[in-house]
Amino acid sequence: MMDMDLSGPGEFNRAMAADLGDDPDGDQDQWYATPLQHILNDLVPEWVVYFRDKNLDYGEDGADELGLGGQYADLNRKMLKLKRALWDGQELKGEQPREILLDFIGHCFLTIDMIDRGVKPELRMDR
Repeated sequence: MMDMDLSGPGEFNRAMAADLGDDPDGDQDQWYATPLQHILNDLVPEWVVYFRDKNLDYGEDGADELGLGGQYADLNRKMLKLKRALWDGQELKGEQPREILLDFIGHCFLTIDMIDRGVKPELRMDR
């Protein structure tokens, strides 16, 4: 794996750009020509820093506290906010869609991690 500077957006994957055939003219200001390149160069590293910093408050076991059901609840809650903002056109008072989506991505990765570790859904008594 290549060394990555995760100090901020845009500091990530310049080396990968050559592998993707990017920046043919050496124009550093607009080196990406596709959404994938923007995602790899700017959004992924931004998310890594955001996720790392935000999760310092939760500790290592924060996501595991309520298991897969807790992750589902968090994803559902975020999706309801996104629907209100992006589908219904409501103005949100707190978190805005971009931050909600960054959180949503984190919950998706945490859920995948749980599944990969063999965490099973717990039985709910209210079914």
